Amino acid sequence: MSGLSRLVNRACRFLRAGCQSQNDSRQIGGADDPSAGSLQKTDASVPQVSHPDRVFGLATAYSVHPTASFHIHAKPSTGHVTGTISIGHNVYFGKEVELATINAISVGEDTSFQNYCIVSGDVRIGAHCLFSLFVFVGSRNHEFRAKPEWLIRDQDTWVFESADVAAEIISRPVTIEDDCWLGWGSVITPGVYIGRGAIIGANSVVTKDVVPYEIHGGVPNARIGKRLDFTPPSAISAMEDRSFPYFYRGFSLKRDIVKLTREAGVVEAGHSACFVLQGAAGKEVRFNGMRSDPEGTLQLAVRINGVDCGHHTVGEGAFQIQARIPTEQRGASQNVPAVLRQHTYVELDEVFQGGQSLPTHPGISRYGLSSASLLP
Repeated sequence: MSGLSRLVNRACRFLRAGCQSQNDSRQIGGADDPSAGSLQKTDASVPQVSHPDRVFGLATAYSVHPTASFHIHAKPSTGHVTGTISIGHNVYFGKEVELATINAISVGEDTSFQNYCIVSGDVRIGAHCLFSLFVFVGSRNHEFRAKPEWLIRDQDTWVFESADVAAEIISRPVTIEDDCWLGWGSVITPGVYIGRGAIIGANSVVTKDVVPYEIHGGVPNARIGKRLDFTPPSAISAMEDRSFPYFYRGFSLKRDIVKLTREAGVVEAGHSACFVLQGAAGKEVRFNGMRSDPEGTLQLAVRINGVDCGHHTVGEGAFQIQARIPTEQRGASQNVPAVLRQHTYVELDEVFQGGQSLPTHPGISRYGLSSASLLP
């Protein structure tokens, strides 16, 4: 299936849903499953994969250099391999790129890793990110302070095998949100959060969180500029480009896709998505959308500022969901990036039948959002 056909099918699903919700009898054609065809690869060689059954999505990568490697290591305490590597559509892996984990690495669609990048540990990387050459991302350092008289390798082994050692010593997860650009030779250290749209300068060592759309450089990192002022408004709309930074994660915002889904008045949402509005504890938030996939039941689990706000069933066609923004609850803020805690942080996750952790039809969006706003 060609790239153009995929885009047309996206628009058709939303337009078809809109027609059904208005009892319109017009028929709009298009294939039901836009993920049916595999993307054309530029290199058919097979990379090094330690556990093919635990590496998901590699077949839909745009290009994988034969020297790239994907390793899932056994947990030292049990000897069992339980980790996963999840890769979105159209990802590019250059020469000698290495992904290695014990627990989990995930990479969003349309992200590219130039030659010699290394991603190690517990790392989540968003969509449309650009990694220049020699970028290193790691969620854990070697242990050298626990028992300083010991060899560093022995200290590493002791930490992994000691059940009474705090988990954060072993690994502090790293998150890099959508649309980030990491420059040549940059190093991202354990526990760092890099907000959407951020840029990291060449040879930087990032030890502190980065606010969305800021430009950082240096050792350690410091702000040297910004792409835009990240100031979440009280309302966002799929029809306004200025709202796009606040459709924060999990939305299809490429220009060619937006041009088509806007015909139905929405931006397409993935299985897990997030938008950000102005801070307003105690008020209510309302968001409107359109269901694009009429098959089966669609439920959205809504979390606001890290607090569970229930499951909401979405019917066919247009829908609206309204929820109260919780006041601060003990421990809930730990589920929200520190740089976003003053805002209203709304997460939407599809709830799959039978409690499945993976969608029935990976890669197919089942709904889009048209707007979100705070109620007066």
